[in-house]
Amino acid sequence: MRVLAILLLLVALFCAYGFLAAHEPGISPAWRWGYAGAGGLCVALALTLFLLRRPERR
Repeated sequence: MRVLAILLLLVALFCAYGFLAAHEPGISPAWRWGYAGAGGLCVALALTLFLLRRPERR
């Protein structure tokens, strides 16, 4: 699960870069919304995976 969370954080970093690059003139605001939504979703999922605890084995 930790590997998936780290991959999601890498995707979120890519989305952050895309969000910043989408502020150049001539680029549709829909790209900004898309990058912000996808990045936010990846961060939320990664945090959920990091905070989930496996049940203790007996």
